[in-house]
Amino acid sequence: GVKQMDSNTQKKKYQKSGLLKKQSGLKKRELTKFLFIASSQTPTNLDVTKEQIDAMHRKNGLLGIGFHYVITIDGDVKKGRDTDQIGFDLKHNDETIGILLIGNTKFNELQLKALKILKTELTSKYGHLKIMTTLENIL
Repeated sequence: GVKQMDSNTQKKKYQKSGLLKKQSGLKKRELTKFLFIASSQTPTNLDVTKEQIDAMHRKNGLLGIGFHYVITIDGDVKKGRDTDQIGFDLKHNDETIGILLIGNTKFNELQLKALKILKTELTSKYGHLKIMTTLENIL
């Protein structure tokens, strides 16, 4: 789950950890070693948008969506946080690109195909990425 905190608390947490450069925005990731794949933990047939995830993360005190990509139930890949910025609520935030699959534990062929293509594109850009996930049987 996402921990709820106000913007000032998160800003201080980001600054303390070095993820936020003073007042100029989110810090860019210097090294990319991991790909973190998670689900939105929403009902399988509920089409949640990237904008809804962004609004939910902001409501919970984050500085916008924590994931870099969102794969919708129709297999569309939506850009979330800028790929070069450090994500939030990912394992190893400062070295990880986050992908959020809309749904809970079962994903359709369109989503799985989109995930496979996205993994290939990111691997060709960043080299070998170790995959971490909260999901079973996704790889």
